[in-house]
Amino acid sequence: MENNFKYGFILKYLFNKYFSKINDAPNYKELISETFKKDALFVFVGKSVDFIQYLYLNHTLKSLKLPDISYVNELTTFLWETPTTLFSKIFSKRESSLKEALKSKKPAMIFLRKSSLLGIGNCEFKDNPLVDLIKFQKESKLPIYIIPKMLLLKKEAETIREAINHKKNPSAFHITYQLIRFYKNANAKLLEPISLQDFIAENSKKTDIDLAESLSSKLLYKIEKEEEIIRGPIVKGPKINIEQIIATPEIQKAIEEKSKTDKKKREDIEELAIKTLKKIAANYQVSYIRKFSALLSLIFRKIYDDLNMVDDELERLKELSKEYTLVLTPCHKSHIDYLVLSHLFFQKGMIPPHVAAGDNLSFFPMGTLFRRSGAFFLKRTFRHDLFYSAIFKQYLTQLINDRFSIEFFIEGTRSRTGKLMPPKTGMLSMVIDYFKTGINKKIAIVPVSINYERVIEEKSYLKELSGMDKEKEGVNSIISSRKVLQSKFGRIYIRFGDPLKLDKYCENQAKYKDKNITNKIAYELLDDINRKMIVTASAILGISLLTLPNSGKVEFSELLGRFLSIHKILLNRKNIPMSNTLQTPVLALEEAIDFFIGNNHISILDKESELYKFTPQQRSGIEYYKNNIIHHFINEAIVLSAIKRFSDINDAKKEAVFLSEIFQDEFIINPELNYEDKFTEILERVENELIIKKSENQLLISDENAVLKNQFYEATIKNFFESYYFCFKELSLQKDDKLSYKNFLKHLIQKGNQNNKEIHYQESINKNKFENALKTLSSREIIEFIYDAKSKDIVFKSRERLLQKIKILEFYLNING
Repeated sequence: MENNFKYGFILKYLFNKYFSKINDAPNYKELISETFKKDALFVFVGKSVDFIQYLYLNHTLKSLKLPDISYVNELTTFLWETPTTLFSKIFSKRESSLKEALKSKKPAMIFLRKSSLLGIGNCEFKDNPLVDLIKFQKESKLPIYIIPKMLLLKKEAETIREAINHKKNPSAFHITYQLIRFYKNANAKLLEPISLQDFIAENSKKTDIDLAESLSSKLLYKIEKEEEIIRGPIVKGPKINIEQIIATPEIQKAIEEKSKTDKKKREDIEELAIKTLKKIAANYQVSYIRKFSALLSLIFRKIYDDLNMVDDELERLKELSKEYTLVLTPCHKSHIDYLVLSHLFFQKGMIPPHVAAGDNLSFFPMGTLFRRSGAFFLKRTFRHDLFYSAIFKQYLTQLINDRFSIEFFIEGTRSRTGKLMPPKTGMLSMVIDYFKTGINKKIAIVPVSINYERVIEEKSYLKELSGMDKEKEGVNSIISSRKVLQSKFGRIYIRFGDPLKLDKYCENQAKYKDKNITNKIAYELLDDINRKMIVTASAILGISLLTLPNSGKVEFSELLGRFLSIHKILLNRKNIPMSNTLQTPVLALEEAIDFFIGNNHISILDKESELYKFTPQQRSGIEYYKNNIIHHFINEAIVLSAIKRFSDINDAKKEAVFLSEIFQDEFIINPELNYEDKFTEILERVENELIIKKSENQLLISDENAVLKNQFYEATIKNFFESYYFCFKELSLQKDDKLSYKNFLKHLIQKGNQNNKEIHYQESINKNKFENALKTLSSREIIEFIYDAKSKDIVFKSRERLLQKIKILEFYLNING
């Protein structure tokens, strides 16, 4: 179709400079093209008179070679007419009307509210502009599709004052200013078309005026809901927020109780509550987020190859946020996690969440920037501080009440090992407690997988795991480091799991009243994060290197064979997400080898024979990448280990349950699920992989090929057996019944590094593994942790049961025959 929209040099400049930078929603132009293929009439609808929105729509239609808008209400177009068109209009007595436009089958545009010179005065039309449209539809055989349109230039949320004054219709001058100032962050979107024929049929008893009012309300609601996704809810200043929280019955009660307990004046305790809230609360300002996001764009482009995500996942979240308050629960692998989701949301036209951050990040000046970008701060631990806990919980409640999305890390702290850690459920339980009050039933918890081809903190993590003290570092020191800014860290992969809608999840009353509901939800979230974790070539290379015979040398051909066999296992499992590079696995392996050599994880001994070498010390660095995908193999490794000890299916099942309990704190093994049931499912999987065959009630290795596969799974878990065995044995040799926790960990690291003949895998000497091993003994009541203000001690409860555990682990390490 011919497009008759013509413009002069002013609009050419406007289009080239400003319109080309506006962010269209995914499939924006495709939706217009598909809609125009229907045998129908089309009317675009905007919220309030906006000449920029009209021009941008015409610009889009022109680029798609579609008819231009032939009618628009309340808008004078002389500024952008060509001299010829303007001259003909001046001397023509005809004035285009909505009816004429529709009769000629050309699209029209209707604005629902007026604008004004200075943005003041009544914003409603005297006569609803939709009445004429409804009358025309009743006479027309062709259906009319109404297409709500949004063009948001400024992402700033409304303040309370703006909401009271209801200044939602900016003047032409204001719109022009917003375009010039904010065009790079502007967002355009078309909403789902509405069939006017169907709408009239559904409301057949209403008059034309009532139909127009109902339709106008429906369209305004749709557009404003879409704007809220980008702008967010009304922002209250910190002072108003704190005053509201202090006035709640919960905080008044906490103040009263602390006043009596501490024997202090009520006014003093209230002042303490206000100071505490000031330390916690965010001071959310989109202007700071805009500047911070622009800075992050520069930094991320320099150090990362790509922020890889799926647009459809984010679009689903946007739709969900119209009805539900979002609680985002990402995994935590790097300080960069604090930044990446907020940056992504802002760039993709969605209001960034309020992010829970440790109070160690509240330092000046970065703390101010984080706070104004939506961070709120909490103490590392406040389990026994009831007053602080009440204040923090009420602040979190207020955020959810105000419909702000929230982000907190389900693991609590950064994982230094590359695999997920068991959940910290404090904030999650607060969210669920709030849901149970019934004030806001529309809460959706969204698991988020964030994984990196290479984490910035890799070297500091290795130092910590080897027993060295934690380095004092923060987001600021990381992203401003010259060494970091001169390096490349590959891709970041961001994936959103299936939202867990609490109202749907708790429809079953048994679930609603379940005391363990928080723990169940936490592990479901972690399982979903693991399912969404992208498998990279580096991760497959890492697990390939550490499951080959422990010589520290490997030829490319042998490495390729192991790499391809692991890749095949993952492909056969189906629905395991992989990086695009793995579509060509040989090239992906070569790229991963170059990456490992460049980062000193392996070295090349002989270029001609392609012989690679890695030292015992380098194994710990490689293990980080192995752990990125170990969750795909660990259950099989546990079951096959159990079968190695017991071929009888019932005995093997009991042993698998025992091993799952041993490694409860090491891997994501949901304690709320019956592992006996899981055993059956895993056994079926290893049968399908032709590793095990059943013979009556006996489980046997299938053939020689199955032996090799079984050796792979055995090697996957063996260093964990070794680490736990070493920890348990050293603990059993301690003569005192009470030990310093910190000193015992130092003893384990020191003795393990003394060329100990019992250690075959250097990655076994790992502070995190030793801590998890001790947690296991504590949860089994073999030892007990005793805390005081400054220290943590280990106290024996059953040395005999400890020796029993050691005896079992000896079997898996082939110790004593």
